[in-house]
Amino acid sequence: MSVVDIIERVVVLLAEAGFDVPDLWLTFYLSGSLASLDRVAEGLSRMEAVNLADGDGGFLYPKLRAPEAAEDIATLIEQVGQITKQCGATLLSVDLDTSRDPSTSRFAEIIRYDD
Repeated sequence: MSVVDIIERVVVLLAEAGFDVPDLWLTFYLSGSLASLDRVAEGLSRMEAVNLADGDGGFLYPKLRAPEAAEDIATLIEQVGQITKQCGATLLSVDLDTSRDPSTSRFAEIIRYDD
């Protein structure tokens, strides 16, 4: 999936009922060793990410506030992907969420990466 594909997918999601809220979030599904996920968490903490703990099971699900523009969302996804790769972890997929709280959030997948 290219940047253009990501932008087009985000535009579709933003037009769906329920995603017209002012405070959207991106959830990143990451896998890797504890050390690599700790490095990713450290990098994402500087970007004001939340949900950066509990990577000890080999998975981490950080959340970042989604920018308003689809192009900016695609850029942010690329940035997180670069940080993840540099830290030796794997970015599995990215969701768009209507809330920071997973128990109340509606979500939709933006992209799933193939190995």
